Amino acid sequence: MIELQLPKSMGKIYLFFQNYVLRIPEFSTQLGITPAEVAKLQTDFANFAYLMGFTNQFKDRRAEYSAFRKRMLWGPVGETAPQPVFESVALPEEDSTGILTNLTASMKKVRASTAYDEQIAEALGLAQATEPSKEDSAYIPDLKPKGSENGSPVVGFKKARYDGARMYIRRPGETTWTDAGTFVRSPAVIPVDSETNQPETFEVRAKLLRGNNPVTAYSEIYTTIRVPA
Repeated sequence: MIELQLPKSMGKIYLFFQNYVLRIPEFSTQLGITPAEVAKLQTDFANFAYLMGFTNQFKDRRAEYSAFRKRMLWGPVGETAPQPVFESVALPEEDSTGILTNLTASMKKVRASTAYDEQIAEALGLAQATEPSKEDSAYIPDLKPKGSENGSPVVGFKKARYDGARMYIRRPGETTWTDAGTFVRSPAVIPVDSETNQPETFEVRAKLLRGNNPVTAYSEIYTTIRVPA
């Protein structure tokens, strides 16, 4: 998945905020978000929505004011110009500043929770799933085993236009691959569990990532070695 930041435009922030406030109560307990924090987000959104509407009204009346000002300054002498009337600000909830500051702090807290996962991220609009393109699906990563470092196999990879690599490893003769982790820089130093003090060979393969999502084909299978530290 690809992690998303708070949108830039106010219209997109409105849509994100609306969904976030709607869905956050579903996950608040497991994420450690308190009822008071949920309530604060809800009142903040109500005020945010009001300010969005008030801003649009103000923009609509600005042209009316400009016409009034022009007529007052440069219109015919002695006439009366209709004066535009502007509404005063009347927030629907308690006047509390820092609406978007509080929202971004809440997003940070959610992401820091141990319960945060792809399902929650996508439900709250904090991430989106990535679907491999045909070009990605056909791309075969290029790996280069580089021996051993501190008792761990070392495998280089060409990152190309991707964000990193997901390594998979197994001992010769095994049929099941073990996810060895995500690496954003080459070479990958792959941790392995071993109870022997003798050198061991491993088979390794990889997929490249967009965000945290593997999108390419598997690489070919390479052989690497672990030399005890």
